Amino acid sequence: PSSSSSSTNNDKFPYSLVVPSLELATCDNQLYRQLYVTILLPAFVSAYDQLGNLPVLLRPLWKNIEELFLLKSDTRIANVKPTIYRILCQFYDSFMSITQNNTVCVDFRRHDLFWKLVQEGLISNDPLICKRSVFLLKKVIQ
Repeated sequence: PSSSSSSTNNDKFPYSLVVPSLELATCDNQLYRQLYVTILLPAFVSAYDQLGNLPVLLRPLWKNIEELFLLKSDTRIANVKPTIYRILCQFYDSFMSITQNNTVCVDFRRHDLFWKLVQEGLISNDPLICKRSVFLLKKVIQ
């Protein structure tokens, strides 16, 4: 095979691992979600950051969060909502990092959904979600 085809395969390989892993962030199994957020996602974020290609990981993750949050009638949202807030807080600095072409990696501050997440979190009965919403609001204001 030519060098360009092997280069293309190498570029796609890490991403081929990430796409299925995004489903773990929103799966019904709490243990899988917790392992994903504490072990797998930080490893991916670190690796993609070192490669200088963090948007390739975080843009699909944000899209996954958007799609899930819009399923308000779905009972899964109640189970995964704490995970959504945890991911946004834990990786806020990564989402807001500046890319090589001087743009914000994923500027979710410009999305109405982000503000809906913050608003709903602030009035949540779950104190951890409420605290995480306050954290996000403070980070945005800084």
